[in-house]
Amino acid sequence: MRAFFWDYAEGFRELNFLVIILLFALGMIGVFCITMGYIQAQRTRGLTTKWPMFDINKSHLQRQRAESFMTKQFGDFEMRINTRNFAVKPEQNLAKNKLRDIINKPIGDDKDGF
Repeated sequence: MRAFFWDYAEGFRELNFLVIILLFALGMIGVFCITMGYIQAQRTRGLTTKWPMFDINKSHLQRQRAESFMTKQFGDFEMRINTRNFAVKPEQNLAKNKLRDIINKPIGDDKDGF
């Protein structure tokens, strides 16, 4: 009666390799979790500066730019929301990434009004 599924040395080496890889990955995950937990604990105690995750003013500016562009392109907000079927004219079609480019335009580069 055999103790393993195979008796080849390659199989044992492969198992050893997989165990080493899995232990290494587990160690890396553990280091990451402990580090992130330490950083969060320092932030909650106020010992580390709390950096903002996003810029509220930039987000507000991007919303304003998007809304003004969409109003110019497709009509006012109420009309867009209350219209069930809207036929888009060929000249109203947007080029690829046009809305993204308008929203992310640098501040002060508002030559089109958005």
